[in-house]
Amino acid sequence: MKLYHLSDLHLGVKPFYGSETSHITAVINHLEKVIKKAEEDSVKFILIAGDIFDSNAVGRGIVEKFFTLLSTYNHVNFILIPGGGSGGEEISGHDAYNHDSVFRRVEVKSFLELNPHIKLLTPDDPVAEFGNIAFYAGFFKIPEVSFIPGKKYHVGIFHGAYGNRGEFKEVALPTSFVKDYSYIALGHYHTFKRIAENAFYSGAFVQFEFIGGKRATSGYVSVKLGDSPEVEYIKIDAPEFIQMELLNDNNLKELEKSITSDSYVKILSYNEKYESALQELKSELGERLIITEGAKLEAHNEIVLDVLEDVLNESVPEEYRENVKEILLYGLQVMKQRKDFHSFINSKFGLEE
Repeated sequence: MKLYHLSDLHLGVKPFYGSETSHITAVINHLEKVIKKAEEDSVKFILIAGDIFDSNAVGRGIVEKFFTLLSTYNHVNFILIPGGGSGGEEISGHDAYNHDSVFRRVEVKSFLELNPHIKLLTPDDPVAEFGNIAFYAGFFKIPEVSFIPGKKYHVGIFHGAYGNRGEFKEVALPTSFVKDYSYIALGHYHTFKRIAENAFYSGAFVQFEFIGGKRATSGYVSVKLGDSPEVEYIKIDAPEFIQMELLNDNNLKELEKSITSDSYVKILSYNEKYESALQELKSELGERLIITEGAKLEAHNEIVLDVLEDVLNESVPEEYRENVKEILLYGLQVMKQRKDFHSFINSKFGLEE
C-alpha cells in the first residue's frame, strides 16, 4: 500500500517572496498536481501533518479554496491534523486546535460532514480506520492511544518537535514506541528530515523562507508500506531557499550547481576575492540573491574564519549555528561602531531600538 505524506502548507502566510495570494495559488496548484498523481498511481491516502493554515484567523475564502479542492477528488482519502493540540503545552501557533480553531468553523464542519473521504484527526477524535489500515494523531508529545486490533498497518501522524535534542524541547520517540508503527508522518519542521527508519518530517510543502544552515526545498514524501517502509522524498518545482557562505572555490562550485530558476539565495559571508563572481550572480538572480549586511570578509581573515568554524561546530547546536555565525561575523565588522551592531540585531530579530 502506498501513501503520500506532506505538511506545513501554511496557507495565508506572508512569504519571503511575492504575496500571500501568490503563495496560496502556488500551494493549491501544486497540491492538485500531487492529488492527480496520487490518482494515477492508485495512492489511496494523502496525509497532511499539520500547519495547513498559517493561523486560525485566515479568511473564509482561503479555507473554502482548500477544502473545495479536497472535496473534488473523492477517490483519495485525506487524513488531516491541526498544528497543535487543545490544552497545556500541546497548544502551538498557526492552526492549533484551540477554542477558536479554524477547524471548528461551521463551513469546515460542513465540508467534513459532506465528504467522508476527508478525515480530520484531533485530540478529541485522534483515531481513524479504513479497511486494514488505522491512523493515530499526536500533538507535541507521544500520543496515548491503543492500536485497533486486526489492522495490517498502523500509521502515526504527529505534529511537533520530535527528536533527541532536549535543549530545544524535542520529544524523543523511543525505539520501542516507533517500531510498533508501520510509518510515522511528522509535521512542524520545514525541511525533510529522518528521525527513525520509519519516521520522517516531510518539510514545508511549498517553501517560503530561509532556514538556518539548510537548503530549504519544496516537496513531499512517497511511502510504500511493508515490513520496512520504502520512503522517497519527491521534490516539486517550487521555490527553494539556499543559505551559504562563499569562502572558497568549492563553495562557489556548490552554489553555481545548486541554483535553479526557483532558487532564492542568501550569502551569509564571502571572501572579498569572490566579489566579481557575486556580481555576476546578482545580474542573473536579481532580487533573488541577498547578501547579508557585513558579509564581506577581507582575504587575510581566512585563519579567523577557520577558527570560528571549529568553535561553532564544537560549541553551538546546529539549529542555531548559522545565526550565531552571522551575528559574530557582522559584529567583527562593525564593533567600532557599536550602534551599528545594535541596529543590526534589532533589525534581524524585530526588537525595539
